Amino acid sequence: MDTNTQLLPEQRSAAWARLDALAQLVLASGCRRQPLLAYFGERIGPCGRCDHCLAPPKRWDAREAAQMALSAVYRTGQRHGAQLLVDVLRGNATSRVVAAGYDRIKTFGVGVRIPPERWHWLFQALLLTGALTLTDAGGYALTERARPLLKGAAPFWLPLPHN
Repeated sequence: MDTNTQLLPEQRSAAWARLDALAQLVLASGCRRQPLLAYFGERIGPCGRCDHCLAPPKRWDAREAAQMALSAVYRTGQRHGAQLLVDVLRGNATSRVVAAGYDRIKTFGVGVRIPPERWHWLFQALLLTGALTLTDAGGYALTERARPLLKGAAPFWLPLPHN
């Protein structure tokens, strides 16, 4: 069950606004201080002192990978967590994947070129941006925000974490 349905409309709207603010901070490619202060109504230029100002992260055009990830969530029944989904996307025929028949679905192995760490980062980003939600069992489910990403109609640029 989606816990968002238990909220009043104004509470749901406020919760989405807080999630959007957090996503802007975590997924910022530029200065991290800007989205933080913007949350409190303050507008500034780049600070020149945060981690991103001192060493800007590389950016990844994750549109195609997001489509693959969201499709895998859908095709596996919207009930599994990141590890099983990464196994499916990378074509790892684990006992769980084979037992569920996921080695025969269209998304099996489509993301073999993307390292597992990047897939996990992508699933976190999709959760933060609201394209995915967590089920009561801890798996991922699509939200309405996933629709433009699934269709490839929206860009999806992500900063790559520093190693």
